[in-house]
Amino acid sequence: MYGVCVGGVVMNKFKIKNLVIRNIYSVISALLVTSIIPITSSIAKKSNIEEKELSMTQSVLTSYNHGIEYMTNSSFYYRQKYENRQRRKVVLANLPKNLDIDYMILEAKEQKEKEELEEKEKFINNLIEAYEIGYNSETDTEVNSDAFTISTDNQTYEYLTDKEFEFFAAVVAAECNDSFDDALATASSVVNRCDSERWSSWVDGMGKDGTNPIDHITTEGQYEVYASGAYKDHLNGNIPEDVLKACKLVLFDGIRSHNYCSFRSKDNKSYGEAVVDGGNNYADEIENVKKKEY
Repeated sequence: MYGVCVGGVVMNKFKIKNLVIRNIYSVISALLVTSIIPITSSIAKKSNIEEKELSMTQSVLTSYNHGIEYMTNSSFYYRQKYENRQRRKVVLANLPKNLDIDYMILEAKEQKEKEELEEKEKFINNLIEAYEIGYNSETDTEVNSDAFTISTDNQTYEYLTDKEFEFFAAVVAAECNDSFDDALATASSVVNRCDSERWSSWVDGMGKDGTNPIDHITTEGQYEVYASGAYKDHLNGNIPEDVLKACKLVLFDGIRSHNYCSFRSKDNKSYGEAVVDGGNNYADEIENVKKKEY
């Protein structure tokens, strides 16, 4: 038999076989689309989610372990810093909710400033006493109490910039013998010129500001260490602490140790008087003294 009649159409066995195969393929395709593929996709999607969650969990654990390892292996300083932060969190967490933190910070700052001011006043009072008795116990030096006396409440120069202060202190360091008392005397002589009508008028006449100590230093022919550039050796952190302290007292606290406007090196024995042995000799007393509390 070579053919079969299907719906009035004679088909050979090969066509029938192909038709059956196509029908089976269609059914399988339909099943894949409607059932098997969605199920497989759902399983795959769920698997991806689980993998992502697992990956995230592993990342968190890794970060945590790294953090623990870092804290364990880091220096004592960093461990202490971390522990202090934790303690601070605990303290802040236990503070009353209505507590004004800003007020507490301000109060603490004011208390610190008060303590610093009291400490400075104590230092100045001890300095005044030291110059009265002729011995500075802070620096373990004898001072010439007959010619040098501490005065307070003099002109201050807060407007000077950090660079100008460094310049001033570097010049003083180059001119004095590096001791606190000689630095105080050297710095005092510079600013005394600002109080002197004679000296300030002269600097004004040179086209500068006679009330500014920086202009007195930079006026031609006045300070040899400025003219030669020797003061530069003390810039960039090379100013002794005692010199810095003395310059701050003179410029920002209005302290002076005498009323002389000029000085010469220790080699000029016949010029003026020295505040300490081995220091500069000071002379040229300011006219119409404006100092307070001598």
